[in-house]
Amino acid sequence: KSFEKAIELEPTNPLFHFRLGQIYFGQNQLDLAEKRFLQANLLKPDYFEPRLFLALVKEKQGETEKALGLINHLALAFPLNADLAFQLGRLEFNQGQVDQSIEQFQMALRLNPGHLDSLYSLALAYEKKGNKKEAIAYLETALQISPGNSVLTAKLAELKK
Repeated sequence: KSFEKAIELEPTNPLFHFRLGQIYFGQNQLDLAEKRFLQANLLKPDYFEPRLFLALVKEKQGETEKALGLINHLALAFPLNADLAFQLGRLEFNQGQVDQSIEQFQMALRLNPGHLDSLYSLALAYEKKGNKKEAIAYLETALQISPGNSVLTAKLAELKK
């Protein structure tokens, strides 16, 4: 309600549209989320977050190829953004493109050496390739950043069996 009121008072502020879109996205109201992300993008075309979330909407709607294309385009436009590299890698991994996903996760780590999601995802990718030693190394690095993380600890224990 607060963001709807804020939009009513200041309809040209892209941040309000984006934040409301995130709320709708979190509630799985994808059509409403998409509408808000499109409006935010229209108001400020160089604001990449709404465009990223448009891709995530497409992914949730089952349009994975479209999502991949949108994120790939964003990654080219914003090559220094670790989150975009990670999202591209995540989508590629989910499509079975493990080698390409590894490249993207490594790019995210070059941009942000502490990118926890990329460290974990690299571990999963190397596990999928059958390289447990490399997977364990990435999990151990991730645990240095997030000590006591139960997901990381459980995965590491599983790989060490």
